[in-house]
Amino acid sequence: MTVTGRSKEFSTDVAIIGAGPVGLFAVFECGMLGMSCRVIDALEDIGGQCTALYPEKPIFDIPGQPEISGAELVRSLEAQIAPFDPHVHLNQQVIELDGEPGAFSLTTSAGNIIYAKVIIVAAGVGAFGPKHPPLENIEDFERAGPGLGVKYMVREMKDFAGKRVVIAGGGDSAVDWAVQLSSIAAKIHVVHRRAKFRAMDESVRRLNVLVDDGIIELVTPYQLERLEKVIMVCYRVSWLRNSMVVNEPSMPMYCCLSMDCRKAWARYTNGAWVIRARASLCSQRLQRHQGQVFMRLAMLQHTLVN
Repeated sequence: MTVTGRSKEFSTDVAIIGAGPVGLFAVFECGMLGMSCRVIDALEDIGGQCTALYPEKPIFDIPGQPEISGAELVRSLEAQIAPFDPHVHLNQQVIELDGEPGAFSLTTSAGNIIYAKVIIVAAGVGAFGPKHPPLENIEDFERAGPGLGVKYMVREMKDFAGKRVVIAGGGDSAVDWAVQLSSIAAKIHVVHRRAKFRAMDESVRRLNVLVDDGIIELVTPYQLERLEKVIMVCYRVSWLRNSMVVNEPSMPMYCCLSMDCRKAWARYTNGAWVIRARASLCSQRLQRHQGQVFMRLAMLQHTLVN
């Protein structure tokens, strides 16, 4: 496969618009018939959505493949068409079409002109980009590093290992990623504006099994309203007879939760309580209300110990 430069004129038997799986397989079929091909795509790599959106996502509806990832499928197609040495024009769109059957001319946004006898349109949904929710300051979250903030695709599943992940949507991608990430994420929350999902029936069935097992939590019928970056501080509580000592914050952390009905919560571990509270709940304020906190924790400890 040859990636071609810009601002030139080319001739070919078949011009294929779209370098996704269908466009790549069209190269193979044309090659078997002895026809030369040039492929145009707006993305920077071949593979379409399989490469751009879900390279690690398993796909189950490819003939002869019980399960294959998006990236593996694209690699297989690339190997399949290699003997025919197709020419690929990436990072450009077709902006003008002229001519008649047998003598077409296509102009791309990079200034290339391609003369072709036949045109195959394999563009899927066309040139696409992420759909940004209309949330205030969402750009700040989009700039976060791997596995943090707001992401519109999963390039590497390992980025989400051990994380609490919120997936907004009810289509195939949302449901499939919820199921796949549930095996490595600390917790999955699926937010959808309706109780009914648009994904394939079998995918929804798998989702519901994980919901019943408590691995995935459904948040329906709701939709995202706002995003908050909540800075949490961790307090360790040591028991001393009938009183407690609250140490200074020991470990700042970032939490992807917005819990407007809770200022703090506690977890009993290794014989002591760990309280996690909003940064605004400073140690002095916590100690000022230690009697109330102590009573609640004492009741919880009594329940756990007895």
